[in-house]
Amino acid sequence: MIDFLLPYASWPLALAFIIAYSAGMVWYHPKIFGTVWWAQQPHRDPEAELAKMRELMVISAADLFFATVLIIILFNRFAYEGFILLLLTVGVGSYTGNVAAGGSRLKWIIDAGYLFVQYMIILLGLIWTYNAL
Repeated sequence: MIDFLLPYASWPLALAFIIAYSAGMVWYHPKIFGTVWWAQQPHRDPEAELAKMRELMVISAADLFFATVLIIILFNRFAYEGFILLLLTVGVGSYTGNVAAGGSRLKWIIDAGYLFVQYMIILLGLIWTYNAL
């Protein structure tokens, strides 16, 4: 399976990964959605959460890496329909998880919107790479 993925190891996809990963700093900035996002979670202490930030960032990078591999596989096999199916699945799954955790609909919209932006950036990098193959 790794042989299948090697042609996609390209600088456009790596750049898309870095941009998608870094988008969280902008998306969750207090002047964008950060203040509203924190307001939806009064049970969480921002100071305590900052102490866990290093672990969260590593896990977030791993999650985006695996999502990137999944996007490559789905896009290669099913084109845009596979990507749309992934977006729908992630949207419904994140909504379910948000509701189960007692989150508000606004928090879900912010979080799902961020995932949508991340995955669209990865898709653009993949299309750029795909056209170069």
